Amino acid sequence: MADVTEIDYTSDETNLLIGGQKYMIYSIILNFISNAVGRSQGLDSSSYWIVTLIAAGLSLLGVYLVSTCFRYPMWHRVILMAIMFVPLVNLIALLVLNHRATKALRSEGYKVGLLGAKE
Repeated sequence: MADVTEIDYTSDETNLLIGGQKYMIYSIILNFISNAVGRSQGLDSSSYWIVTLIAAGLSLLGVYLVSTCFRYPMWHRVILMAIMFVPLVNLIALLVLNHRATKALRSEGYKVGLLGAKE
């Protein structure tokens, strides 16, 4: 598998990478919010499940977009998306993918801040 900084990204792929990274970052933030809501209101509250489902959807979408831009094979994408349903492991995978996306975007000349690349 090639280093993410060695891939020649098209402008469409770069835009997908920026969007995918933002989705993953928002998913990480929502995971922490979901955890706080679950601890304060209990795991049976509807607000906990709403935040958790939104976080899961954002993480799946972000992982798919970023792994597609990195040109990972389909089996690798499926494994990464399955990992998103394993607590704690999903956060580690999101952080690793986010780091790789940051490296790729910086190699393309983008400035990347705490909440992703500036468009």
